[in-house]
Amino acid sequence: MMSLPYPLAPIYTSFFRLASFVEAFRFREFLRGIEYKKIAKLTINKYEDADSCFSRAIVGKCPLFMNKGGMLKISRALNFIQLAYWLSWSDLSYGGIMTVELITISLPETEALLESAGISLSFRGIPAAEGAVGPDFVLAAGLSRYRGGEDWFFCAERLFYLSDENIIVGSACWKGFHNSGALEIGYGVVEAFRGRGIASEGLALMLAELRETGHMIPVSAESAVDNPASARVLEKNGFIRQGRRCDPEDGLLDCWILKT
Repeated sequence: MMSLPYPLAPIYTSFFRLASFVEAFRFREFLRGIEYKKIAKLTINKYEDADSCFSRAIVGKCPLFMNKGGMLKISRALNFIQLAYWLSWSDLSYGGIMTVELITISLPETEALLESAGISLSFRGIPAAEGAVGPDFVLAAGLSRYRGGEDWFFCAERLFYLSDENIIVGSACWKGFHNSGALEIGYGVVEAFRGRGIASEGLALMLAELRETGHMIPVSAESAVDNPASARVLEKNGFIRQGRRCDPEDGLLDCWILKT
């Protein structure tokens, strides 16, 4: 763990005390309003109670990032601030907590959507952004795999529903198993709603749902090399880049695997 020489420590300590105060406050408010408690619980367990962080940052009696010798724990300071940033900044910058929920499309609904063969601007009475439901080839692929014997859990498309705004803005699906045994995941968000962390949260919910089933399955994903936003979504959810491949239709792709 890296420490600073003593003469520099007070300067950096003051900076990180101020930063920790701001981030701990936003972090606490974020955890209070968050709906998907699993992420919040994991975060609190790994670091400490959010209200305790907040109180200690205000009082300053026990500096958050100092070791016994008075040296600044740079790695921990950056770690905490980065974590609070990852969890809260994209949501709070839009004026409040953003709640993403998954809506699983049932087998009868999938068949009905394919029969309608049109752009769906609503689902179950909920407004949907154009292109958020489907596309048809994703629905058809899942239905084909189900009819081939796969469990519907792995074939159903999930929709990203912003409950606070009452609109469906994207989707995710399990694209199938590779010969290696890895289960590939795919996701997408309508362009007008990108840049808000929706894909990151939706992907986290998909992975949490998979864990709840008890399946210990390696998860893979692919992203276009010229799509850094998609790469960030995967990195935030614990994926690591394993290589590249060239697809005849999609071009050069980065290949990812979820860290276990």
